[in-house]
Amino acid sequence: MDVVAGTLEVDRKDDTHEVIIHYRDLYPGHECGSEIVFSPSQARHFAYLLLKNAADAERESSGTIRKRGKSRMK
Repeated sequence: MDVVAGTLEVDRKDDTHEVIIHYRDLYPGHECGSEIVFSPSQARHFAYLLLKNAADAERESSGTIRKRGKSRMK
């Protein structure tokens, strides 16, 4: 199991081959938590979207691409 930011845990089930994201304690002081279950194909697509959006955000923050929703025309 891998832990991201101390709140998200990524694991997989050996019996069903599903990828699971457990999220817990998103709201301090509240006992809550749940999980999101993906098929391997869905998990790969989700990972692709995360990587794509992270790359876009990095380029946006460095000023090499225009920000989403902003028009280049004046």
